[in-house]
Amino acid sequence: MSQLNSIVYYRAVTYAKNTLVCARVCVSVCVFHLGNVWIYSTFGKFTTNPDEPTYCHYTLYWYAFWLTTAGYIILGVAIIGICCITCCTLICASACKGDTY
Repeated sequence: MSQLNSIVYYRAVTYAKNTLVCARVCVSVCVFHLGNVWIYSTFGKFTTNPDEPTYCHYTLYWYAFWLTTAGYIILGVAIIGICCITCCTLICASACKGDTY
């Protein structure tokens, strides 16, 4: 296999991998949003009686609810933490701008 063929092959494989990763991320985001709609739209509107059409398993519902809510809480804390670290870094950098070592 010549060097040109191996470069073309490498680029084709890399493109295919990137396409699959992008597709997987898109599907994951769609499933996550669909899950949010299902979980939060049925809040307080379900029954624990298996004979009813609005039946939902009590433990499973609350597990999904709090798992999703915890994900949002962790995401919010991470964003606030990143913003605080960025602000502190900018403040320290501007305070040390005139210092020479």
